[in-house]
Amino acid sequence: MGRDIISVDKEDGSSELMEVISTFKLKTTGKKCMIYKSVETGDYFAASYEGEDFGDFNTDFTPEEVEELNKVFDEIVNSEEEV
Repeated sequence: MGRDIISVDKEDGSSELMEVISTFKLKTTGKKCMIYKSVETGDYFAASYEGEDFGDFNTDFTPEEVEELNKVFDEIVNSEEEV
């Protein structure tokens, strides 16, 4: 199975390659979200997005959304460790 790699523009104007780990909709709000990690550092990130091609990232979440994202993240990381 191939990896989905995207390029993310950072605030400093540079870009970084990221591996998309999972895409899903939040149950509470229906926002389309993804969890992705840096190819270079292995750090994980989460964002909501518009469209089908991960355009228009948004990293502003309500406390309730953050709680749901953390639950999804924990499930994903635990399943990766079991593989």
